[in-house]
Amino acid sequence: SSIGIISPSGPISDVHKVRFEKGIETLRSMGFHTILYDHVYDQLGYLAGDDQNRVKDIKKAFLDNSTQAVAGSRGGYGLLRLLSLLKPEFFLPTPKIFFGFSDLIILSHYLYRLCNIPSLHAPVITQLSEVSEKSRETLVKLMNGEKVSFQAEKSSGNKNNVQGTILGGCLSVFISMLDTGIIPDNENIILFLEDTNEPYYKIDRMIQQLRLSKIYKNIQSIVLGTFDHCSGNRLSSTGDSTNHVLDLLSDFSGPILTGMKFGHEGDNIPFPLGIQAIVETKEKTCTMLESLCSGES
Repeated sequence: SSIGIISPSGPISDVHKVRFEKGIETLRSMGFHTILYDHVYDQLGYLAGDDQNRVKDIKKAFLDNSTQAVAGSRGGYGLLRLLSLLKPEFFLPTPKIFFGFSDLIILSHYLYRLCNIPSLHAPVITQLSEVSEKSRETLVKLMNGEKVSFQAEKSSGNKNNVQGTILGGCLSVFISMLDTGIIPDNENIILFLEDTNEPYYKIDRMIQQLRLSKIYKNIQSIVLGTFDHCSGNRLSSTGDSTNHVLDLLSDFSGPILTGMKFGHEGDNIPFPLGIQAIVETKEKTCTMLESLCSGES
């Protein structure tokens, strides 16, 4: 099958180019054909070209009948600028699986909220050659419509089993989407979070904003991935950063799973977004209740 490659956020600058090309090679070695759209290499400061051209590539990639999926080349910043320019008719005629993470979760939430299309929080192309075989195998399983159960290291909370729609991703990006109309505010949510390079006080501020937002009451469970290079000081380990997030969520009543392997560093195990799942506290698992393909149970 074929995967279309777009750059809707940050540019593939010289420092990213080798990793991007390795990622394309990795996709091909996994048996996928790749199609690169017109503006994938565009650069305009911190953006991968101007807003109109990035939108053109998104539209072209999603309406392309020859591909089964679309992937983001890298994260960075830029999708928030495109929200008012996107239209559901770019995506609804030929629904396909989108994968990426970091800034790209903005497109994933748009797809779910406005088109009811699920997607994957998964390595971007520049990261794909560096993740484990397990991460790449999970990507293929999920794209093939398998329902996967994800195992955490620890769990806490009073309630045992809760259900909801999996939403979330990079904390700082998720917070930027609050009140933009692309996060549903009327359904139960399993919120998964990760982040990178954020000092403790910024994580604190973002968690406070989350707690004050209207969606907070709908969050049934929180699933934490990696919070690498986040610290009050540079010597803090990943574990300490997760503990910091846990401290900030100490009055959250639902189950919290920690030690999931998704995030900016390491394996970044692909995780579904926009599908129903169940969190089982005693088993320390988050299990998909529907597959990514056609939303069948």
